[in-house]
Amino acid sequence: MSTLAPTGSFAAPLSKLRRMVSLSKTFQDATGTTNAVDAEKRVFLKDVSQGQQPRPYCMLQPGDNHGAGLLSGGAQNFLVPRGTSMLYLTLDPNPLYQADPMSEELEACNFFGSVHDDVICMSGADDPGRAESHLGITRTQLVAFAQVPEDLWQTLGRFYFATYAVDWGTLL
Repeated sequence: MSTLAPTGSFAAPLSKLRRMVSLSKTFQDATGTTNAVDAEKRVFLKDVSQGQQPRPYCMLQPGDNHGAGLLSGGAQNFLVPRGTSMLYLTLDPNPLYQADPMSEELEACNFFGSVHDDVICMSGADDPGRAESHLGITRTQLVAFAQVPEDLWQTLGRFYFATYAVDWGTLL
């Protein structure tokens, strides 16, 4: 885990999103943690070695959109940071549903959707114990949901994953 404090409009959103995922009760329950500090150890930034990490885990990385947009109102015009971060979640199939692929997939959908909902409900709100607010999320979009292809099960294991594009910026 990095000891470098993220600063600036490119790094700070990843740090805030990491904190928001770690505060998700759904994520904490699935990882067997009871607080954000422990859950945050299962939220990685960018290149995590997939086959070596216990699932579930979350991986974050910068998206391909970062910059500033004009915010104007009357005589006040200024630029505000905006961008996209990628949120990648994983979940192993529940052995209880081994003979029922539909239930297995629905359980993955429930988990991914619940973590997503936990995170978006925090958008822009005050962060308890911190002097700043949570990340202002302006839009989310599921860009991938699948099970790892069968030819990779031997090396990576069998698991589901979901990837969300998380647009952030100033909430008005």
